[in-house]
Amino acid sequence: MKFCVDCGSPCEGAKFCPECGFDLRPYLSSVDALPQPPKPQMVVGQATVTTVTTTQPTTQPTTQPPANIQALLAPFIVKRNADGQTYTILGVKDKSIQTAVIPYGVTAIGERAFYALPSLESVQMADSVTTIAAEAFYCCGKLKDINIPNSITVLKASVLAGCRSLRRIQLPDSISTIEHGAFLDCEVLEDIQIPPHVTDMGYAVFYNCHALKYVVIPDSVQNIHCNLLDGYKNTAYVPRGLISKLHPDYTKCTVIPVDP
Repeated sequence: MKFCVDCGSPCEGAKFCPECGFDLRPYLSSVDALPQPPKPQMVVGQATVTTVTTTQPTTQPTTQPPANIQALLAPFIVKRNADGQTYTILGVKDKSIQTAVIPYGVTAIGERAFYALPSLESVQMADSVTTIAAEAFYCCGKLKDINIPNSITVLKASVLAGCRSLRRIQLPDSISTIEHGAFLDCEVLEDIQIPPHVTDMGYAVFYNCHALKYVVIPDSVQNIHCNLLDGYKNTAYVPRGLISKLHPDYTKCTVIPVDP
């Protein structure tokens, strides 16, 4: 096992440290290039033998962009933000990209930045991302795996609309607003839980989500668009006080009132 020369994290076979992003390529030419963890030492006393085991230092949370940020941003079209240290992704250079790894130091994904990429299957975003603009991943038909960082509070309009291969997604508790059409036409989406602190939901959030068997609207929701359930044909559990705010034509789905 090899370890990062910068932070001490395991990095066997990696070109960049998975924890801090340190460029390990200069150290890969030699088997012994990367330091090994210290071995337990035997401390002999007069009456007892004690084994002292040393441990690796705890990795500190990342608070600044990695030194090799430019290399990590190479696949993307970016702009440097006003602070001079962070970046916004505006698009991609290679439209056939399959996996997008967005490093720490990126704070925003621009509108339609990954629009209709035909081969994109996986997106990994660092917690530094605080804004994902509307339609950022619109019509990425092969997208199957994406994480939403716990730094995101708003799911913008149609942000994942048309992602027809997305079966499940985990939303962080930090989400407070889900704008209209966020999951529109996600035809195979079957597993999603609306976070417990969501207060606002737009219209047609789950339009044409045919595989989604049920939706539970949490009682934290205060503002709900009348057309929220347009096109949704399965079961929705809705707080009793919000049912009157729904459009009368929500009968395509079964609405079950829930008391707080």
